[in-house]
Amino acid sequence: MAEAAISPKQFILYGMKKCHERDPKRKGVHVVWTGLYKAYRKYYEDRGMKVPDPRVTVDELCTEGAIVKTLCDGGILIWFPQDAPKGETVVKDLMERMGVAGE
Repeated sequence: MAEAAISPKQFILYGMKKCHERDPKRKGVHVVWTGLYKAYRKYYEDRGMKVPDPRVTVDELCTEGAIVKTLCDGGILIWFPQDAPKGETVVKDLMERMGVAGE
């Protein structure tokens, strides 16, 4: 069985960095739409390894404080902590988009 060049956590963090480099305006990385989860699975499958669950890896990184995740259409967005929206800002933005802000 082949060894993986990088750990699952390193893969997610490196993938986030590369997504930011491709489109610096977007701070959050959609794990499905960017292909991050698909690339993650392929990386380990191509090495003949059991594929670690990417959701577990993301949750571990969140618990460690290395990333932040937020729910969105079709999956989650993952952020580096310094780029993540703050709680009240997210709520206010959503209420404004719904047209119910200030009620």
